[in-house]
Amino acid sequence: METTIDDALEILENTGPEFGVGFSNHGPMASEAMITLGRPDGVVSWAESYRKRLREHPQPRDPISVENWQEALGKFERCGDWDVFFQNQLKESAWPSVIAKWAPILAPGMMAGGTHGIIRTGHAVRTLTHGENQLRLNELAEGLAYWASSYHHLPGERQRDAGKMRPATAIESVPIVPREELGKYKLIEESMQALEFVDFKPVVNDIDVTGDANRFLSELTEMTAGCYLANASHIGHAITFIHTVTAPSMLRILLPYIDGNDYDSVLSYAWQTAMGLYSVSGQDGRFTGCDHVEETHEELIDRAVHTKDEHAVKFAEACLREFSLNPKPIYLAATSHASRLIGKEPVTPAVARC
Repeated sequence: METTIDDALEILENTGPEFGVGFSNHGPMASEAMITLGRPDGVVSWAESYRKRLREHPQPRDPISVENWQEALGKFERCGDWDVFFQNQLKESAWPSVIAKWAPILAPGMMAGGTHGIIRTGHAVRTLTHGENQLRLNELAEGLAYWASSYHHLPGERQRDAGKMRPATAIESVPIVPREELGKYKLIEESMQALEFVDFKPVVNDIDVTGDANRFLSELTEMTAGCYLANASHIGHAITFIHTVTAPSMLRILLPYIDGNDYDSVLSYAWQTAMGLYSVSGQDGRFTGCDHVEETHEELIDRAVHTKDEHAVKFAEACLREFSLNPKPIYLAATSHASRLIGKEPVTPAVARC
């Protein structure tokens, strides 16, 4: 990864986790994804341009301690306090130990920041696997702080070993929020309020997450890539469904640092989070068949990077990585379609492209 990521992190340093009307700061995430895709040359100029839209970092207000952190969980106005807290945690313990402790604690709130809490944390962890320095540790603190301050627990509590169905079957039991209840929501996380119109609580306990954890994540992302293809008729829905792939794909990055005894919980809440997004946006079901995609991996990367769009880049990285572990063309079709749609290229119906 060399030092390009450090150049980007320095440019983006002291920026807040959100800007505008609640949009997540994708700067560090997209920069890391571009580097992982093998396209580091444009990262610095992209980060400099992206920096212009961001807010300054929120200031700490009241210290968070190991005794009172529960009181600050899910309080976005305490984001600055959470950042200081995790900086201190990372001074006291090695970063893998911090992930091992806090990822299971934060997992029930994986919808945090419209899933960007876990996603930003995952990108930061992958950066640290290539070498540790203060900029990279600070970015991990930022990711964890965003996750904790915007912690959002969807309806339903996981009961260990409760589920009996794998993703391809369990999705049939996920209730879909009526379309007429969704019009007033503009942001992904806001739309989760619409889950009150359906019986969503059982969803987290429908799923069987036993066996190999990475295999489960492949089953989940393969299915949600299909959900993307079925539902991404416009950019709004595309962005929503992109996160049903990128969030569990980033959990995969964290798994090596999480105790196996916590897998049932973290995997179940990854499922719940993806299905929360599906419930509020999956009006057109899911698509499972995809035989081939003509574009090469390099062409798919170039198409995504050419958009200069953070979601297209992060989705390409996640889909290509998932494909490397589970070589199903549906991942390639999904990233190809997303890059075309976001890049305002002519797009045929997603399903027809497979």
